[in-house]
Parts: sequence; C-alpha cells; structure tokens
Amino acid sequence: MEEIKSYLDKMFTGLPMTDKVRKAKSELLTMMTDKYRELIAEGKSENEALGTVIMEFGNLNELSDELGLTEEIRSAEEQTVVLTRADAEAYRRANHKYGLLFGIGAALFILSPIQLIVNGFLGSWDVAPILQSLIFTAGFSALLIFIAAGTGLIIYNETQKPKLRDLKKSLFRLDAEALAYVREHQAAEERRNTLLTVAAIASFIFAAIPPIAAGIFARTGAHFIDDAIGIFSVIAVLLIVAVGVGLIIFASVSNDYFKVMRKERAAYKPTRLDRKVNGIIGSIWALTTPAYLIISILTRAWAVTWIIFPLVAAVSSIIRISTGVKDPDDI
Repeated sequence: MEEIKSYLDKMFTGLPMTDKVRKAKSELLTMMTDKYRELIAEGKSENEALGTVIMEFGNLNELSDELGLTEEIRSAEEQTVVLTRADAEAYRRANHKYGLLFGIGAALFILSPIQLIVNGFLGSWDVAPILQSLIFTAGFSALLIFIAAGTGLIIYNETQKPKLRDLKKSLFRLDAEALAYVREHQAAEERRNTLLTVAAIASFIFAAIPPIAAGIFARTGAHFIDDAIGIFSVIAVLLIVAVGVGLIIFASVSNDYFKVMRKERAAYKPTRLDRKVNGIIGSIWALTTPAYLIISILTRAWAVTWIIFPLVAAVSSIIRISTGVKDPDDI
C-alpha cells in the first residue's frame, strides 16, 4: 500500500493541509485501498490493480466535487507557476553550478591543513626560532585562506538565482516542452552521476593506499626521508578524499534536479523528533570546524585531527539510522 500512499502524497502536494483537506485525503486513501483489495481479490496482479486504481482515482480535479475540494484545488491552481523549457534549462544550469561550487568549497575545507602540515615538517628542521615562527605563521595563514575561500564559495552559492531549493517550496508544473527537456537529459545524467558516485566511493577506498605505502617504504633509517614520506602520504589522503567528497556532492545535487522537476519528493512534514534530531546534528556540524581548529592548534597534530570530519559524518549517520530521522534534503 506504500505505492498508493506515495502517489496520494504527490496528488495533494500544494494543497494546504487543513482539517478539511486531511479528511478528504484520508477518505480518498480508503477508497483507493478498498478498490485495490477488491481487484486483488478478483485475481488481478499487484501492478494491474495499482494501475487501475490510479486511473480511476488519480485525477484530483475529477474528484474535487465528490471530495468537496473544488475551491481549494482552484486556489492552488491559480498559485501554480508554469515552467517553460527555458526555465527548466536555467534551473539545470544553476543547479550544476551550485553542485560544482559546493563541492569545491567542501574540498577546500578538507585541503585546508595541507600547507600547515608541510610547514610543520619544515619547521622541525634545525633552523633559527624566528624562521620556525615564520614557517608556522605561513602555514596557519594558508589554512585560514583555504577555509575563507571555501566559506566564501558556499556563501556566494547561496546568493545565486534561480535556486532549486526555492522551487521545492513552490507550486509549479512543467509545460510540454519543459517536461520533454527534463526527460531528455534525465537518463544520461543519472548514468553519469552513478559513475561519479562509484568513483567517489572508490577514491575513499584508495585513500588507504598512501598510508599503507608509507608504512612500507618509510624505513630508510633517515629521519628526514621517512618523515617526508609520512607527510606526503597524509597530503595524498587529503587530496584523494577531497576529490571524492567533491564528486559525491556534485552527483547528489545534480540528481536532486530531476527529483524536484519530476516531483518525486513526497511532501515533507517534520515531526517533533525530526526537528529535534536535525537541530542536534546541525549543532554538531556547526561546532566541528571550530573544534577541529582548536584541537589542531593546541596539539599541532594536523596529520591526524582532520579525521574529526569523517567521524562526525559517521556519528550523524548513526544518529539518523538509530532514530529513523532522514535528512530533509534526502526526502
């Protein structure tokens, strides 16, 4: 019956969830469910029964008088925006740009400690204290520049129009040309995004190779060479992870375009638990970067402290899985 409920959610998307509308939705769910069971009892397959139910009850306009929703449906249709092919193209271009900049911004955060790691290695040489201070200052400055650049990209991204996020909250439909445009590009882009996601996952797996290689080859007995191998293995891990994160963000954002345009999302109605869990996770992520910087500055263990980001991601996933609360962007 989940297919019927999901279809019903899409049918009622855009209508205000007043008591009257909720009652009509409940009545229609009962009618559709009863008809479905009746058809199954007659020997129809599940697909045949579902298709018949949707054909009979799937047009809300035809049922408006029976459900008493004529005025509500008319009002919703007056507020509905019709998107043309040009609109669909503009949203697709903007969404690609959003995903690209968001991915680059996230990658810059991951790469931010690289210069500080290198400079920490250089500062370990037997050099004058003032030169060590200059090396550390240069590395810390580079860290702040990377973080500032990543933050700037994300903030700039949020100012760009048109924004797919705004479209999610509005009532819209595609005209014939816009719908054809979306269908034309969907299959090819979904294949590409699947490949990007596979490449991202592969990069996370391959990120283990540099430390393993360093453990094998950093046995020369020369501290300088062994330390250099260790440092470059950490840099390689950060580069590989940054690429993987950028790819997976771009693929996810790109797929979101088609979910929104084809209205594959059910109406999201956050519960009290949803708001509480999302608030906790949002607070954790807000504190992650400051905590990372403070711990790294105090310990100077830049080669290790970056692990806080995947750990926080893992903790966030565990919280969502254990509570059953999904990320609103994934609904």
